[in-house]
Amino acid sequence: MATAVTLTQPVPIKHRLRGYGGQFDCELFTRRGQPTECTEEQLETLKQHINKLKPGHSRIFVTAEAIESSPEGIAERRALMKTVELAQQSGANVNLTWWSGPYYADAPAEIRPCRPRRHGAFIGDKRMKGFADVIEEARRIGDCVTHVTIQNEVNYHDIGMQCDVAESQKLYKRLYTILDAELTRRPDPLGLEPNLRRAVDFVGGDLVAGGMNGVTASNERDWLAFMQRAMKPPLLDGYSIHVYTAPGGFQRLDARMGGLRDQIEELGIELPIYVTEYGVKTRSDKLEPGVLGGKNLEDTVEAAFDHAWFNALAPQYGCVGFSKWVLYRTDGPDRKFHGWGVICPPQARFKPLPPSYYVMWLFNHLVDQGWSAAGIWRSSDKLGLVSKFTAPEGDNHSVVALNRGRARLDLAIPGLKPLFPYRSVIWNAQGAKTAGMINGRRPVLSNAEGTVSVTVRRNELVALSTRPIL
Repeated sequence: MATAVTLTQPVPIKHRLRGYGGQFDCELFTRRGQPTECTEEQLETLKQHINKLKPGHSRIFVTAEAIESSPEGIAERRALMKTVELAQQSGANVNLTWWSGPYYADAPAEIRPCRPRRHGAFIGDKRMKGFADVIEEARRIGDCVTHVTIQNEVNYHDIGMQCDVAESQKLYKRLYTILDAELTRRPDPLGLEPNLRRAVDFVGGDLVAGGMNGVTASNERDWLAFMQRAMKPPLLDGYSIHVYTAPGGFQRLDARMGGLRDQIEELGIELPIYVTEYGVKTRSDKLEPGVLGGKNLEDTVEAAFDHAWFNALAPQYGCVGFSKWVLYRTDGPDRKFHGWGVICPPQARFKPLPPSYYVMWLFNHLVDQGWSAAGIWRSSDKLGLVSKFTAPEGDNHSVVALNRGRARLDLAIPGLKPLFPYRSVIWNAQGAKTAGMINGRRPVLSNAEGTVSVTVRRNELVALSTRPIL
């Protein structure tokens, strides 16, 4: 007998989705990341793979080197703008993120556990002017840069250099205020907005769940509370968080989203929340995804299923854009994050496309940018999940059903169109010739009450849509 599904909404949905994208890595265009420069043919192949994903919310780092006039700085700026071009032609909406400080001259390296550090004069104003120059140049390329963030994982770093969260928060607000004024006085190069500031949303945070070792009151909730109190609109237009888990870490994902739901309610958060990094990594690897069953974790079905679960779960908890860490790999052995990426590097001819590539492809073909999360169901044992998404006009919708349990799930999903032939596909179908791929199915007809019956087996994702999928 089929289990009746009842969709509920964990948080009120106030904002439309910006889609599933990834980190566009500038090191594709540097010698350290790609020692042998990509050929035009290789770049064209990579573009085709990216474009087929229909990437949504994505991210590009801006390093301090990119605003320097040295030969190294010029090379870094060139790589940055070529990366913006890559994102522009893909249709992605991009958060341009100023990666890190220091924001004072003569600043020593960060110490963990945190210890106060002496430093020289404030240079954050110069760096924010340089960042504004970068934003303006990127805007001349096109309109893909829609969001801006200062400082990656600000609550994991002691940007104030006093091991005092209040000092870091004061500095953080100061940096955004400087950048706000700098962009406000500049015209929009495309002439579409009154000024450059109006062309981009300011997103604050890039928060990890916990704070820096040695700095108290610096976890995600602490910083969200600070930004709610002291950086209200018009200074900030949204917040961002980072979410990682270990293989099979569904309880961690549940806990993180449950905590976010509580923070939204407690703090009265109205602004959109973006996930500007997410991924799966083994606990023993800080910079790399790690290895599972002798394979790079990014290439496994297990990790891809974890991504699919998060993609279905997080929108229902108020998250609106998702930037996977990272979008593509490069060949440079000295690249810090060598094993990450849902597209293989140029020397491998970008093949094979990992199962996580098809997960991102599927969600972006089921859920358009501008759609909304429309309800979720969890089985009593938390092993089954159903998530629904609707178009702005309400006529079109898509549903995904996932099962991480051993027993098959027979589900009756209500609230759909009556007597309608729903297009359907399965990701990672049991018994398929190749695991982690997408297989088409015959349309599934809903009954007169608008209920569809589906069967989902272990580690499968079954998708239904009013629109063609494949």
